[in-house]
Amino acid sequence: MRRSACPNLARLLLLGELLGGLTSARAQTGDSDDTALTEDEALLLAEDDEYVYETVVPGYRLYATDEVTGFAETIEVVEETTRLTSVSEVLVESTGVQVRRTGGLGSRSEVSIRGSTSAQVPIFLDGIQLNVGGFSSVNLGDLPLDTLDSIEVYRGNAPVALGSAGIGGAVVLKTRCLSRPGTESALSYGSWHTGRGLLVRQDTMGDVSGLALFSAQGAKGDFTYLNRNGTLFNEADDQFVSRQNNQHVAYSGLVKLNGTVGSWEWVLLNELFAKDQGVAGTENIIASEASLFTLRDAAALQLNHSLTGRLDLNLIVNYLVQQQTFSDPKGEVGIGHQHIRSNANGAGAAAVFTATLSEAHQLTGRIAARFEHYREIDAFKEAATQVNPSWRLRSELGAEHRWTLFEPLAVVATIRGEYHLSRFGGGPIHGMLDKFDPATTHDFYLSPSLGFRLQPTAPLTIRGNIGRYFRPPDLSELFGNQGVVVGNPKLRAESGINGDLGLLVTLEGIGVLDLLRVGASWFGGWTDHLIAYTQNSQDSIRPENVDAALIQGVEAILSMTILDHLLAHGNYTFLYGVNRSDKPFHRDKRLPGRPAHEAYAKIAVTQPFERFEAGLFGDLDFAGNSFLDQANRREDVLSRLLLGLGGWFLWRQAGLTLTVEIKNLADTITLKDEHGRRRPIRDYQAFMLPGRTVLATLHWKSQ
Repeated sequence: MRRSACPNLARLLLLGELLGGLTSARAQTGDSDDTALTEDEALLLAEDDEYVYETVVPGYRLYATDEVTGFAETIEVVEETTRLTSVSEVLVESTGVQVRRTGGLGSRSEVSIRGSTSAQVPIFLDGIQLNVGGFSSVNLGDLPLDTLDSIEVYRGNAPVALGSAGIGGAVVLKTRCLSRPGTESALSYGSWHTGRGLLVRQDTMGDVSGLALFSAQGAKGDFTYLNRNGTLFNEADDQFVSRQNNQHVAYSGLVKLNGTVGSWEWVLLNELFAKDQGVAGTENIIASEASLFTLRDAAALQLNHSLTGRLDLNLIVNYLVQQQTFSDPKGEVGIGHQHIRSNANGAGAAAVFTATLSEAHQLTGRIAARFEHYREIDAFKEAATQVNPSWRLRSELGAEHRWTLFEPLAVVATIRGEYHLSRFGGGPIHGMLDKFDPATTHDFYLSPSLGFRLQPTAPLTIRGNIGRYFRPPDLSELFGNQGVVVGNPKLRAESGINGDLGLLVTLEGIGVLDLLRVGASWFGGWTDHLIAYTQNSQDSIRPENVDAALIQGVEAILSMTILDHLLAHGNYTFLYGVNRSDKPFHRDKRLPGRPAHEAYAKIAVTQPFERFEAGLFGDLDFAGNSFLDQANRREDVLSRLLLGLGGWFLWRQAGLTLTVEIKNLADTITLKDEHGRRRPIRDYQAFMLPGRTVLATLHWKSQ
């Protein structure tokens, strides 16, 4: 059995066993055999805080995200270390989630949920919000998957315990839970000179459990793409070339300690990430020396305590440093020579309590404060022309009341309030004649929401939510200077109303089907004062409140487990996103970068033997066409279908797993439009995606 550092998960799994009537249980032991547990054995294990058993229906396990009124899912990723993949590729599999990439592994990628912008999706790492200060959009390429245990995706409504509510939802990254002592390592290699190494050690020192992880990853990124040389309608000068200056090397580390002091449980962690990468030019402009260095250090101390049988308290203190240095000495990528260092620091504290007032009423409260400081310096400018540093103090207060009117129906009312005290340092705006003076602002935002969860029968669950949300512009959007992109001190906060309604049916033991889950939902969003980046002059772009947006859509999911050996999963999203701006050249245009149709499907077959286990898997990723700009004037991104195939072989006694995976199996690097002209496959203007990629990983874990 595995030693657990996640007692709350143990209680949740036990609750699922007793209330859901699940019939199969599995204990992870030091050997490879699965052992069925009786109900009495399960209760005994649950009473022992030192151990956790896992309650599962074949192919599915209950999570906290299954109990909320919103639409959410938990993706376990701790076993993904047996292959080389990324956070962005994992999120592609999630329903209603769109991921846009500028290249292959390690490249910049951003997440959108139900048609939102990436800045409208807060991303948390063990309670630390990453998109703060001067980084409104989190680069998924800077989030190492090796350090994570699971990823929670909330579409629309999210629990008040998370903190800031995003207009689009939220993504929660949870680092590895501490388990039994042991060692884990992995080596990967593949196309485009891609390599990766991983080493993990977990141990127990008295009453303290510890984990140390180090991972290194890199790639040359010299994949082949179609260069049209800037002549979109003349194929005579088209040629296939290798991507240049697209290399990267990244290092990540995680140290995590867990223990108890009296009746308090504490967790101390530090996550460090560093990446040095070249910045490739656009399709026909070859860059050779532009580079970007990224450094992130996140530290947190969490304290958990059950004051009584009806009151739980969670405290967290955290600190975050994010630095980026962009160097373009030849002016290959931006406008002119640049060497810009962006530095954002944040420190915060939060307290979350959950009180069970009665069988029908549960109250969750959150109080938090966070200080953010942001500074950009261009080494090629004189001190008098630099933008002065700025800071913001964020205070948050939220409450969530869960009222179980009768056993199958629960109604959740949530209210969030945020007060922001901001100090802008003032200074010139790059590329413009005017400047902004130092200023202090006071802002208050109130976000109410209401949701319900109804389970009239055991197989059927119905959910619905409606709420109003805000996103104030970050410090970089207000006053930043990133070369081509400059700040706008006059920005107003985005606001939006989100609603959704849907159902999920879960059936067990239907013929050869061990499990069948079918779901569908409708969602809608209305956003005002949308922050959009617009061309302000020939050499500068800045964010402006120019658009309102209407987004509606439907989601559908289907997953099944057959004879405990075959797992199939798929989802489909239809998205209707249009611009409601007063500007005639934007109004009623499709929102850029948001395909109307997206679908994902995956099938996996597992076959255990006496000493070995083997499996095959394949997936299909479809994205419909989308436009690249708000006016829908530039050529669109064509519909694409990407196929993947892989297999793995586990030698149980040695703890060795060999995985081989092929991404973009058909080697799709170009598509033909309605006129028969070839176009490179891409998500962004002039940033291509790689063709067929083969990756192999040898993974070892001590038994």
